[in-house]
Amino acid sequence: NNATWGEVNAKVKAGLEEANAQGAAVVLLTNTMASPSTDALIDELKAKYPTVKHVIYDAVSDSNALDAFEQVYGVRALANYDFSKADVIVSVGADILGDWQGGGYDAGYAKGRVPKNGKMSKHIQIEANMSLAGANADKRMPMNISQQKAALADIYNAVVNGASPKNAEIAKVVNQLKSAKSKGVVVTGLDDVNAQLVVLAINSAIASEAFNPTNAK
Repeated sequence: NNATWGEVNAKVKAGLEEANAQGAAVVLLTNTMASPSTDALIDELKAKYPTVKHVIYDAVSDSNALDAFEQVYGVRALANYDFSKADVIVSVGADILGDWQGGGYDAGYAKGRVPKNGKMSKHIQIEANMSLAGANADKRMPMNISQQKAALADIYNAVVNGASPKNAEIAKVVNQLKSAKSKGVVVTGLDDVNAQLVVLAINSAIASEAFNPTNAK
């Protein structure tokens, strides 16, 4: 049966009140949100209903991305991105049109894909399995996890240290990033803290306008 949000909220509140009166356990199950404002709301909920236990479960873990961001910026959060500000998007194993980092990036991505003065953003997707982002990319480069890590290292060494990638396809990606300058951005969904650190370093080095660490998720 269909129900309004008001009806759902009333039912949830009644259930919480009943559990609280009986001292029964309540579990709040969420994915990793890394949002200070959401954390504050959850703390308020736990203060009002002491038996509430917050359980975090991610189908795809963001723990290494959180660790990397905390190492560099001192806050346990996820870097935020506005793909509408990017002319060149390089995604390494990140489904930026799916549920990567909680999703919500498709609107900004779509803005950049609308031709303006005959020009729209260029999207390169490096991944193992086909994703929604890969299906929409201008160029999709199938690579296994170890190859993805090597590709990221090559991009970093080329952009930050001026090295020349041995892989011709990666060299083309690097040239596109260099041409885009601050209008380029690199993201990754690899569950590897070093890969996440490399991406943060690349975006910082090119002063990516699409990369916003001060407005973290």
